Amino acid sequence: MPIRSSLFKHAWIIQSAPPPPQVTPVDAAGGASVRFSPAWDLLCMQEFLLERTGHTCRLIDTRCYETIDAALNQLNEPPDPRATQVAVIHATQNTMESAAGIAAIIKKQYPHVITIMCGPLSTSFPEVIGYLPDFDFGLAGDSEVVLRNLLEFLDIEHRLKLVPGLIIPGKISKGPHWVKDLSSLSLPEWYRIDWHPYLNAHNIRGIRVEARISRGHPGTRQDFPWPSPDEPFRIWPLQPLAQLMQKCSGHGISEIFFTDPPGCWTTEALTSWNRHLKTLRNTQPWAFQMMPRHIPVELMSELAGNACRRIEFIIPSCNDELCKKLGIELTDRELMAMFASLKKLNINPQIKYWVHGPGEAGGEVSRLLQHIRSMGYPSLSIYPFPLHHDSLLYRELHGKVKNTAPFSSWIEWAQHPDQSTPPPPCWGGATGVQECNEIIQTLHRKLKRNPWRKLKRMIGVITGKRGSIGFSDHTSPGTN
Repeated sequence: MPIRSSLFKHAWIIQSAPPPPQVTPVDAAGGASVRFSPAWDLLCMQEFLLERTGHTCRLIDTRCYETIDAALNQLNEPPDPRATQVAVIHATQNTMESAAGIAAIIKKQYPHVITIMCGPLSTSFPEVIGYLPDFDFGLAGDSEVVLRNLLEFLDIEHRLKLVPGLIIPGKISKGPHWVKDLSSLSLPEWYRIDWHPYLNAHNIRGIRVEARISRGHPGTRQDFPWPSPDEPFRIWPLQPLAQLMQKCSGHGISEIFFTDPPGCWTTEALTSWNRHLKTLRNTQPWAFQMMPRHIPVELMSELAGNACRRIEFIIPSCNDELCKKLGIELTDRELMAMFASLKKLNINPQIKYWVHGPGEAGGEVSRLLQHIRSMGYPSLSIYPFPLHHDSLLYRELHGKVKNTAPFSSWIEWAQHPDQSTPPPPCWGGATGVQECNEIIQTLHRKLKRNPWRKLKRMIGVITGKRGSIGFSDHTSPGTN
């Protein structure tokens, strides 16, 4: 039977929440590695629906509420009760259980609302829709376009089956749908977002908003740990993105942090981005992440002149052989020289260490401490090496790292959230989680006790569902 719907729809765009971390990271970078803002893709989806369709929508971030029931209470008051309501729930591997729980509550308490999954999970693993019965549909690919077609043909069954990128339970998936040019999509407008919930006690100096200059996977060796490798790499139109930077004033946004995979930031890409920022005389502080790679001095100067205030360098291992496998050729001496040049230009270079990655040998704590000392005790954070089951690295090492939980264990967790604990999100499974915590706690303890370290007052441990900082000496997380 086709679904009967009104001509215009209202979409509740819902951000799900991750479970409490099984590994506790450490931040000794003034809290810079902690970011709490809406998902960039959901902000783009919201603007696309409002700007390019006749439908309405509202963003609900469940992380900003004490309970999911409290967050979903808004469903009782749609802007127009005549509109057909849909709930578009964003899901990743890490938030799969939360997304499934949200869909279950909606189906029980708001049965008239159609539930749709979007995000990396339904794109990379479309089969999950068949395992989670509370979802009516899934979106694979660039969700905005797929969602628009779904809303247009919701009550025309024979057209609905032909929508590219639409996952229908019990039907063969047609594969993800990607647009060739991101100019056919929409960048967010800051004024549409209620920023007050994100200005919590640990964001007293403003909100660090996560954004992207691209979509897709660059496919370089440095990008192997990143998810979604089958998504084509595309750059957003840089002029409107640079114009968006100019609109941050008045919204409490202290920094735009670009989370693009490291292969995105080639010298050519950085030069082009800087050119657009320079044309608009950008003053909005921004930052980005990359793995160690040479940046010409002239380009560093351009970055500084266009308000780049921070670069987060990801060190995936302190084992030279493992770094080379991930395409890192820069030596520690070269990296330290580059840090010195960046500091002279008032760009803060910070290191994000990944620990307990695949292939890591014993003695990792000693190697990390030696590297931290050799770099002059920089601003740093320490996180577990990420595990993404759709990454090229996982595909390459599948079955070679003992005890690593398979993706099927995440599906089982989402199906029975009250009966099972979250799968261990580390390479090496439960043993990996234990060893990862031991490594990070040992490093935390040794850094705190080290009389020579330059960041004594800034060592903190990330706690809480919002990623807040608990500093050992009560220093404000915004202090540098």
